[in-house]
Amino acid sequence: MITSPTPVEPNDEITFTKHIEPIIRKHCVECHRPGTEAPFGLTTYDEVAGQGEMIAEVVADGRMPPRFAGHQFKEFYNLREMTSQEREKIEQWVAAEMPRGTYDGIQPPAAVEPVSEGWVIGEPDLVLTMVETHQLPADGYIDYKYVTLPHVFTDDTWVQAIQILPDNPSVVHHCNILSIPVGGNWRNAAFITGKVPGSGPLTLANGVAQRIPAHSVLAMQIHYTSTGQPEESKISVGFRFARGKVKKELRHILLKNNRFEIPPGDGNHQVTSSQTLEEATHGFGLFTHMHLRGKDMTYLAHYPDGKTETLLIIPNYSFDWQMGYRWKPHTKLFPAGTRFEVIAHFDNSSFNPFNPDPKDSVREGQQTFHEMMYGFYFYTHANEDLNMEVDLKTGHAVK
Repeated sequence: MITSPTPVEPNDEITFTKHIEPIIRKHCVECHRPGTEAPFGLTTYDEVAGQGEMIAEVVADGRMPPRFAGHQFKEFYNLREMTSQEREKIEQWVAAEMPRGTYDGIQPPAAVEPVSEGWVIGEPDLVLTMVETHQLPADGYIDYKYVTLPHVFTDDTWVQAIQILPDNPSVVHHCNILSIPVGGNWRNAAFITGKVPGSGPLTLANGVAQRIPAHSVLAMQIHYTSTGQPEESKISVGFRFARGKVKKELRHILLKNNRFEIPPGDGNHQVTSSQTLEEATHGFGLFTHMHLRGKDMTYLAHYPDGKTETLLIIPNYSFDWQMGYRWKPHTKLFPAGTRFEVIAHFDNSSFNPFNPDPKDSVREGQQTFHEMMYGFYFYTHANEDLNMEVDLKTGHAVK
């Protein structure tokens, strides 16, 4: 027998103006406002009340605000999480038929500004735009598009912000930027940054910068989705060069496994990967990428003294909302000899509602009906001090 949940007791003393609007402003409007990927705004009483019952449900279930990490992981500073009291207030308010209230004795909040349709990183120092415009079909899967941006980086170029800006964001599921040596090919490519659902531009604090290698070009790997009508797309990329003294270079390790095969109907297929650090590092963040059968991912640090730390568990991975998890800079130290291990599970069963075909054996591949197992560890070298100035006209180190 399944016991029905106890109905929430309404509380008509809880009003939108006094209690609910501050909660929505704190946790929701960063995404739920004009100019974002969210499907509707939550910037006014009418918008919130119009979605009230759904908001109460997804808040009670913990589906929103989006947080896919286990609740025991408190070190990541960019996690959104309502308290149990905040969740209860929303449920009680909706049960009381969502009284508006007044601003008597309360300072009304400022109007929520839409997200700029342009450069949220500030005015870029360099903008690169793909030459061709992609013509996209109305229906069906669209093969990945590969585009080389029209610029050669003659010297190491140091940037602190990168924004991928599609002119038609509704068709871009994700876009990766990789550097390729001049004369090389995709086998020589190195990941720089990407745009995925739920992510913002790459932004780095003063003192840390991303290096685009000398004698390289940048290429984009673009995953488009069809919308039911023919579409066009052109993508630009903006770069802000590093300000102030650059002390450290942002680097990453990609823990991946591309030699797996998930049997038909397997609801909990395990795939692992690991790598050992040669130098002491400060952790910057972790990021997970799988496809529609991705179920969960765990990050472990096996220290040289024999101890093991669970850094992060994502127990309910979402392909539609891929979040990065960031530590505060220079707070998470991993000594040389630390072995990072990533353990992922995939659900290829009919119980997975997103599964394209539970009768199919699944291997590594680019399309969403294939799979990927990628665990990123972003870091800086703990003992590095570049002590470098950057020319704001070129992004090159001042010699």
